[in-house]
Amino acid sequence: MSFNDTLGKIKPHIPYIIALAVLTIVIAWSWLSPYKFPWGEHVSSYYPRAQILKNSIMQHGDFLPLWSPYTMSGTLYFAKADTVTVGSLLYFFIIMMPPLLAVKLNYLLNIFLASVFMYILVLYLGYERRIAFIAGMLFVLNGLFTKVFMWGWQTTIDAYVLMPLALLFTIKAVREKEWIKNSIILAV
Repeated sequence: MSFNDTLGKIKPHIPYIIALAVLTIVIAWSWLSPYKFPWGEHVSSYYPRAQILKNSIMQHGDFLPLWSPYTMSGTLYFAKADTVTVGSLLYFFIIMMPPLLAVKLNYLLNIFLASVFMYILVLYLGYERRIAFIAGMLFVLNGLFTKVFMWGWQTTIDAYVLMPLALLFTIKAVREKEWIKNSIILAV
């Protein structure tokens, strides 16, 4: 498949993807300043953990710290379910930017990716682009996601983003002949 063929398939979806990006900006308008952060779980919990991870990487070259000497006079870091780890996009952002900016970018990108992944799932199910756009919008505007985002439960948001992809590859594994490939993608 040539680049022009690929571009021709993607082109009709670009306005909807841009609209989902604008929706992300509208939802998180107060987060767009790189130096301000609304108080809540974001600051009191995830920012310090991101700082611990950044220090571990920069000072010790340790990308998977097992212990945090800063939390509760010393506690496990990597072995806890609510820790910033490889399951989060934040892990990759922390290497390139300050922890505060990395935490904010992770939240914003999660909103955008959640809407896009739902858009892709609904398209795969055979609905038209307009319906897929509405589904993507509703997926990030529903009460659960709004509550989780406002309370700052980053680990829950990290999992929520992947739900449409998990459902997509589950359906593909059941429907299509290449079920092994789709099952492996689902497992990863």
